[in-house]
Amino acid sequence: MCQNEIVLKADPSYKIRLLEFNLHGSTSLHMHYHRSEYWVILKGSAKVDLQDGSYLEPQIVRSGEVVVIEKGQKHRIENIGKVGLLVAEIQLGEVIDEGDIVRFD
Repeated sequence: MCQNEIVLKADPSYKIRLLEFNLHGSTSLHMHYHRSEYWVILKGSAKVDLQDGSYLEPQIVRSGEVVVIEKGQKHRIENIGKVGLLVAEIQLGEVIDEGDIVRFD
């Protein structure tokens, strides 16, 4: 789970949040039908699972890297570092609502 979330700016078509994850913190595997997301890793390192066709492709990302998540793409993030993980998340789409989430675990 995300330890702390701060909404920096929100609008009907976008939301910008800061997400803090403690050691081994993660999100569930999930997807969104109506929005894409962009994760900028600000501090720490993470394992990100992204759907590629019918498979989940894990990748390691570090501070300064960006992850692009398309609408309908399953995804999750996990702090694998030895320090807290700080992520800037930008949500873009026609529906920016917590109801636009489908969880798989």
